[in-house]
Amino acid sequence: MLGIGGRFAGAKGMVQMPDLANLNPEQAAALIASNGLRVRNQNSNNTTNSALGNKVFGQSITAGELVDYETQIDFSYYAYAAPAVTITYGSPEPYDTTPEYGCNKTPNNQGSTNQYYYCTRNTTYYRSKKYEDGVWNGEYGQYSSATDANWDCVITAGQCGNTQVSTTELSRTACNGSFFTITYRRNYAAGIPTNVTYSVQESCNTPTPTSTSATRGNCSSAGVGGCKCGQRSVTTTTNYSDGSSTTSTSYECCPDSTSCNNTATYWFACGAYAPNKKRWTYRTVCTDCVGGVVSDTRVSGDVDCCTASCGAWSSWIKVATWVESRTRTCQRDDCSTYSESQTRCIDHCDTRWYNSGSCSGGIQKQTQTCQGADCSYYYKTRFVICGTNTVV
Repeated sequence: MLGIGGRFAGAKGMVQMPDLANLNPEQAAALIASNGLRVRNQNSNNTTNSALGNKVFGQSITAGELVDYETQIDFSYYAYAAPAVTITYGSPEPYDTTPEYGCNKTPNNQGSTNQYYYCTRNTTYYRSKKYEDGVWNGEYGQYSSATDANWDCVITAGQCGNTQVSTTELSRTACNGSFFTITYRRNYAAGIPTNVTYSVQESCNTPTPTSTSATRGNCSSAGVGGCKCGQRSVTTTTNYSDGSSTTSTSYECCPDSTSCNNTATYWFACGAYAPNKKRWTYRTVCTDCVGGVVSDTRVSGDVDCCTASCGAWSSWIKVATWVESRTRTCQRDDCSTYSESQTRCIDHCDTRWYNSGSCSGGIQKQTQTCQGADCSYYYKTRFVICGTNTVV
């Protein structure tokens, strides 16, 4: 369309330059063409301001200026470019600890040649939260671990070769007419004075033993008597040829035992570790009688994520008078399942008609109650001859 100046121009005349500000490139090009002008160059400048994105901000001819018909026009517009995301990590946080055991470890405080020291130390595992523009995205990174520099070492009976190696007789009492008492001491490899002494009685006439039986008690708490798994009493009864018997009680360390605990498979969310993958882990930890870890086995792997989908609807089933329902099973992308259900009503009317108001002029008004497919109620009306069901 020609502007005012076009009425006085030459053969093709002149037109007024339109204002392209804040139009998108397509709108600006269309407006230029509709005014008899041509588009030459469209220039774009990047901006991180989404409000300015795809809007014209400059034109080669000032709006309102008269120009020749078919003049070529340049204009510039903003192209939105999202700002880059800044990734940072938080401080390391501990999330797991694994103990380690051994004999005569260094550096520590025991002598370099004393093999009887039982030593422990821990390895602690760390991870850091991952932040996008200062906001935690639910993920972790920068995994690391640190092991204690020093071992905690003590001499422990039953550990690292520190076992009972001999028994020493300390004293004997005089015969009291039937028996005398002998006191013994147990000697350990590292010299721990655990249950140092115990006593037994023997007959003065030294009859010949005919049989011996031993009864063991229950194990005490771990560490009692210097025993890792606790100690238990051993009551020994000896029968002699003269019909007599003697009973003595001593103590021994309870045998070590191992128990294992399996941690059930755990699934991480889809994409938490790899695109379109979910990670599972399985862990078996075996401990000794005091909870020390003997072995810690971990297995993990990645499998494809599931596709979110739903199965076919079941057949409609009657759940109440004139009401039906159906269900289907669906699956999320993390492979968990859930159920959906639908309910519908059957369009029907009561078989009975009810009088509404009184008989007037020989005519009676009647109504009937009905229920629609959307489970809402509605009513039908008819007129009959009073006292009958004859519809008029």
